[in-house]
Amino acid sequence: MTFEEIYGDLSNKLIKKNINIYNKKLISLEGSPKIIDGNFFCRNNELTTLKWCPEIVNGDFDCSNNKLTSLKDCSDVEGSFDCSNNKLETLEGIQQILKSYFICKKNNLKTLKGSPKEVDGDFHCASNQLTSLKYCPQIVNGGFNCSYNNLMTLEDSPKEINFSCEYKDEVLAKDIKEGKLKIVSHYFCNNNNLISLKGRPKKIIGVFSCCYNDLTSLEGRPSEVNGYFSCQCNIFKNLEGRPKIVKGGFDCSDNHLLSSLKGRPKEIEKELDIRECPKLKNVKQQIIKNQIKAKQYFTDEGNFNFEEIQIEFEKYGKLLLNNMKNINKQKMNNKKIDYDLAIF
Repeated sequence: MTFEEIYGDLSNKLIKKNINIYNKKLISLEGSPKIIDGNFFCRNNELTTLKWCPEIVNGDFDCSNNKLTSLKDCSDVEGSFDCSNNKLETLEGIQQILKSYFICKKNNLKTLKGSPKEVDGDFHCASNQLTSLKYCPQIVNGGFNCSYNNLMTLEDSPKEINFSCEYKDEVLAKDIKEGKLKIVSHYFCNNNNLISLKGRPKKIIGVFSCCYNDLTSLEGRPSEVNGYFSCQCNIFKNLEGRPKIVKGGFDCSDNHLLSSLKGRPKEIEKELDIRECPKLKNVKQQIIKNQIKAKQYFTDEGNFNFEEIQIEFEKYGKLLLNNMKNINKQKMNNKKIDYDLAIF
């Protein structure tokens, strides 16, 4: 079935309304309008080409769940673009600047060559066959999801990842606008073959999730995560390289080689989840020794709140502080130099 058989011949016409043509076993867009002042949805059909699609769509464009292998002849879109669940092997043909989100998940992409250079919203390229983030957008003003690929590194992540939503911290907002910070609302890189987090954004306002990879260390992680940090199901033995500050929860459960909490974040504002870590013993003592302060703790040795360990926690903290003062004092004494001259 063709577009013309359903709507008639609208070619070379301007249509000022949304067009939703899905689940019609459509095989051709021949007869489509030249310009649509609204959304154009042709998802869930049997399209193998975007030939004859509208030249301009002043709204969102959705061609997901078809049999497309190329975006050649696609529309110039004013809104979002969803081409997920196709058989795309290349993104060449898409416009270079998108004013909303771009979704190309669940295709046959081995490279991001041809992808937009700037996306004013989320960029979602999960569930492909990517081995590199080369050619991904230079600027993403939203979340970034590259999960379920074959990535070993996050090198070539976008050079500038901004947080486009309203944010009340004026100083932070100014730094973002001036490009002083690489910052993103959410970053998902789960289910890859990652051995390093190098190349990731420096700061995350939302969630950072690197679960189900081959990470032996958290080196290269963001320095601060203002949401949840999740690193489940990896192969590291301690938390060295962790973010300094996690303002949500910290989930490193299901790490079967984790035996030490050394290298913990300095601050966790919500819960710490270290369940399903069979080699991690004397958990409560390790939490106190490493001064891991969180609201709640979920462990294989039982769950508890900070209040339950607060007295012992603060006592040990004071001991550490005094020891540090003594060490610093000793260092200062060792640095003293005697400038008296001996006369022989």
